[in-house]
Amino acid sequence: MRPPVGHGSEVGQEGRRWELTADERARVDGPRGRRGLFRAFVRAHLRSPRLVAQTARSAMTGAIQGVRGDQSLPWILHDEHTRSVIPDAGSGLTGHGLDVFLDALRPRLRQDARVLEIGCGGGRVARLVAPEVGELVCSDLSEVLLAEARRALAGQANVTFLRTRGLELESLPDQSFDVVYAHDVFVTFDQNQLLAMLDESLRVLRPGGACVASFYTIDRPEWAREQLSLVRRGRRWGDFGASYPRPYTAGHVNALFEAAGLRAVDGHYGPYTPGSSGRAHYVGLAERPQT
Repeated sequence: MRPPVGHGSEVGQEGRRWELTADERARVDGPRGRRGLFRAFVRAHLRSPRLVAQTARSAMTGAIQGVRGDQSLPWILHDEHTRSVIPDAGSGLTGHGLDVFLDALRPRLRQDARVLEIGCGGGRVARLVAPEVGELVCSDLSEVLLAEARRALAGQANVTFLRTRGLELESLPDQSFDVVYAHDVFVTFDQNQLLAMLDESLRVLRPGGACVASFYTIDRPEWAREQLSLVRRGRRWGDFGASYPRPYTAGHVNALFEAAGLRAVDGHYGPYTPGSSGRAHYVGLAERPQT
């Protein structure tokens, strides 16, 4: 007779256990480190030679996905394509919703404010914000885009530039900014990435400081239809890379603000533009609580 389901020594018909004791699970779930992972990798390949071919395929797929998964490369390539049509185009020229974004952001700007832009790109938004604040820090993952931003903002003495690593703002101290903003950046972040970035935004904001960010939502039927069209294309390709918009709703955005410790206070929709799917058109605004 087989032991009941959930028993620590459950054994299947082929002689394998399918349940672990609490002690065994603790050992399995414990930290392994790089050395332990390498040993498991070698043992698995020695035990199953067929795994070699799978690993080779995985390595090739991983290389391709690594390029597609780069948060900045798709935008750089898009800008290069734009410049093939408009040679003097600046990075982010084709982005949507800038007027709505600035309408939400500008009331939070003042001449003595210290402001951080996440994902400054080539400086499209920064060149408009810099004259209205005391200090602006332009951050981005890409040194290529930061170089373009430096050229675009060469005359602004109150602007500094920072290359960031992943989803961390590790070089910026706690509670050091009055405003953190991101335009047309979070549209490609999944929920975990977004929550991580909002958590960092909370950390660097001063009490009462504002976080202003734009998103792509499916709150309205026309936007939902365009997102579905994009998803169908991705399904055929078998890939939803970094350049694919992640659909949210305004309520979901506010819930993520709140989960990060920010207080959602406002939201603004931009007008619908046919064919603009994947471009930011909803602006959410949240604050770091005073206490």
